[in-house]
Amino acid sequence: MASRSVSTLQKNAGNTNAKKRISADLTSDEIAAALQQLHGDKKTPKNISPLKFVIRKLNCDVVIITETWLNGSCDLTPILGDLCDDFNYVRCDRIQKKGGGVVILIKRYIAFETKWLEAVPDAYEVLCCDLKLLRSTVRITGIYRTPSCNLSNTIKLSNVISDLSSLEGHHVVSGDFNLPDIDWSEGIPTSTTTISKHFIDMCQSCKLHQYVCTPTRGGHILDLVLSNYKDSVKNINVNSPVGSSDHCSLSYTITASVDPPTYRLRRAYNKANYDSICQYLCLLDWRTLLECYSCSNEKYEFFLSALQYCIENFVPIEKYPVSYGNLPPNLARLFDLKEKAWVKSQSNPSQENVDYFKLLRSKFDRLLRKYNSYIERKLLQSSSKSSLYRLLNSKLKRSLHIPTLKDDDGTTAIADDAKASILAKHFQKSFSDNSSDVKWSTVEIPCTSKDSSVWFYKEEIYEILSKLPLSYSVTPDDVPPYFIRKVAIAIAYPLEHIFNFSFMHGDVPDRWKHAFVTPIPKKAPFCLVSNYRPISITSVFARTFEKILKSAILKHLETNNILPEEQFGFRAGRSTETLMLSTLEDWTDTLDQGNNIDVVYFDFAKAFDKVPSAELIYKLGLIGLHPRLIKWIKNFISGRSFQVKVNECFSEICPVTSGVPQGGVLSPILFIIYTREIPGLIYRYNVSCKMFADDIKIYKNVLDSADHVTLQSAIDAIYDWIYAKYETQLR
Repeated sequence: MASRSVSTLQKNAGNTNAKKRISADLTSDEIAAALQQLHGDKKTPKNISPLKFVIRKLNCDVVIITETWLNGSCDLTPILGDLCDDFNYVRCDRIQKKGGGVVILIKRYIAFETKWLEAVPDAYEVLCCDLKLLRSTVRITGIYRTPSCNLSNTIKLSNVISDLSSLEGHHVVSGDFNLPDIDWSEGIPTSTTTISKHFIDMCQSCKLHQYVCTPTRGGHILDLVLSNYKDSVKNINVNSPVGSSDHCSLSYTITASVDPPTYRLRRAYNKANYDSICQYLCLLDWRTLLECYSCSNEKYEFFLSALQYCIENFVPIEKYPVSYGNLPPNLARLFDLKEKAWVKSQSNPSQENVDYFKLLRSKFDRLLRKYNSYIERKLLQSSSKSSLYRLLNSKLKRSLHIPTLKDDDGTTAIADDAKASILAKHFQKSFSDNSSDVKWSTVEIPCTSKDSSVWFYKEEIYEILSKLPLSYSVTPDDVPPYFIRKVAIAIAYPLEHIFNFSFMHGDVPDRWKHAFVTPIPKKAPFCLVSNYRPISITSVFARTFEKILKSAILKHLETNNILPEEQFGFRAGRSTETLMLSTLEDWTDTLDQGNNIDVVYFDFAKAFDKVPSAELIYKLGLIGLHPRLIKWIKNFISGRSFQVKVNECFSEICPVTSGVPQGGVLSPILFIIYTREIPGLIYRYNVSCKMFADDIKIYKNVLDSADHVTLQSAIDAIYDWIYAKYETQLR
């Protein structure tokens, strides 16, 4: 095992108050995991920058934050920013009132499971996690106890700590307990309060040793570190407050075996010799080589094998270190000076020493703000869009990392492969069994073709490929968009051959019918699989094929006025803006006449996932699409599959039994074709309808109670069609 030295330092958090961390001193088989407890005040934006600096400086593995002042409507990811690249987090917010709360940040290479989460109003918040380390499990519990917590609630808190400490194994409890009247050097209360005596008795019965010996606020030890393993907590330091906090921060190490990654291997696509790659690909006799194969899948697999050969031989592999953020040397030195001044001001609290510490603290905070502003300005002025997007995403988006999961049956998944499996099982529930297809599978597809056939040209293919994003995302083809874009000129011809063969024979390559699914969190708590939605990543070449096909289908739809005027989704010259303007005009006219409007909104549940395939194919024939096009689409939406991807792990392959492909280019068009009859259901009720794909709203000018009855009839008509025919539910 590699050896690593970790320094721990205490800083104020901000709205995220008390912090703990595991960092590590690695010596062969042993890593010292250091926990740092940091306190902050209610000004999170002000204190978060110093807090992030402390975490980077100390190379923390675990950070426990108390008195966070967060609530359910507050997304922590934009506050933490780029810390989310390195840490997972779990949180326990105060309920009913402001204040309180606990957050635990855990380095991503440490597997963990949330064991307990409890918030009692006007009393305490408790958050407990088990860290799954190499040779043991370490239980970490963060606690915030309010100063007003009464005896009854303190007894409840003690019982929680006792229960969490009852299992075998190492347990570390830390946080802000607000118990000023305890002399921890003697382990006795300094007053006659029953609360303090009860808490001391609990610590003794659970064999919890308290390690903090220096006051953390004023002259009192309010922030505690308790452990049931004697001498397991080392190098404990009471450090200066972070930012403007009025609490000191704590840092310490515990012995635990972990194996942090030091480097990773990756293909350096940006350093490949694309001139040589294109030359190699252009010299291949594609026509002769591809004609050796009799089906689209074989042709396509040979094409991909040629690309893989180029990747293996022309794209270098580079080793890059795992970095958790570089700190500017001048700020690091100033930080060390500030900490030394803090220690001196505590050992010799003369006015001169205190003023010197305050001077260094102000200077450090000022330079840190200036440095952060410089970095952001530099990114904003950079020509690199990816750098700018990373900055914006770190401030605006939730972390995509997935914590320990639980499914509806209570099954827990800690490892990435287990997470992928239970997410796949959950996502598969969205599909129907396609029993409705039985009544359509034997119905003859009407042939009213109006010549909507398609031919694929290499020039059009090249134009699409040459505009791909410079992305390294993993697709079922195992060829990143970056590479495809760079060699677009050399592969347009073989793709022309494959595309036309596939279309003429209605034969779809297997990879085009497979998707990698990335789970995206919808809402907290993120430990529940039901709070994730699937985002499908499909073949880049399949999407290119679909784009050309989509243009032909849209041309056919618009030329023959097949789509209803009420549908605004995915059509040229129409958008959410034009939908809103059209609706607003109707409503304004009605209101100007002094009348009332009743509006009803509909939304399909799992809209794309439950479209009956056979009935969709029948409707494609009704609107006059070419038989070849219908045959290809029928093959494309049949026999599909997906895998859920969590980090580098994949779930088992799962079948897709209904619907149109999630994330497919053609899917929105196929959906609006299938649902095009909905406006006609309510024409006779004189009710207006506006649609944007699966979002529907209907409204009516209401003059009397009879209009309410009419509107209800329109609602019933839409509901009956969706529930009985589409076999899904409305939201």
